[in-house]
Amino acid sequence: MTQDSLRVLLGELDGAWRGARFPVADHGLPGMQASDVEQRLTELQLPAHPDIITWYSWHNGARTGEGRVTPLAWLQSFEEAMDSWVLNVTDGLSDSPLRFWFPLLDLAPGALCINSITGRCALIEFRELIPERWHLSSLEFIVQEWISRIRDGRWSWSDRHMTIASDRTVEDPNLLRSAAF
Repeated sequence: MTQDSLRVLLGELDGAWRGARFPVADHGLPGMQASDVEQRLTELQLPAHPDIITWYSWHNGARTGEGRVTPLAWLQSFEEAMDSWVLNVTDGLSDSPLRFWFPLLDLAPGALCINSITGRCALIEFRELIPERWHLSSLEFIVQEWISRIRDGRWSWSDRHMTIASDRTVEDPNLLRSAAF
């Protein structure tokens, strides 16, 4: 998939949010300039994978409290992602498998991260660094899955709460993996 395809999918995700009345549709912040994302990653000595640039060029977080995009995930700004990455790398993890993983979404137990070299995504719990348990996928697949879950009603929004198919409000971190984040 090309970066143009990812941009189209992210536009479709915006439309799905708007159609399902997710608050993030009206509260997502404008994206950064692609050159600024690339420069900041270079300053961190991280390869600038095109998916990272496309993601943060699309939205650079959301207004506080309005960035929920999945049952347990929130948009975060590049600055928030960078702070999280720096904290985890400078906290003795610089030689760990996390070195090239950069956060895209803030999750209750960790982050949805993207590998700055390969572009593969994984749900990473920073306190549980077991790469064999990371669920790898492409960003395109993840975005397509979110669009599908919103459009077919598996994820919906009502009365300031996200719900899943059974109309049960998702507040249980154990549902994280089964709910595709």
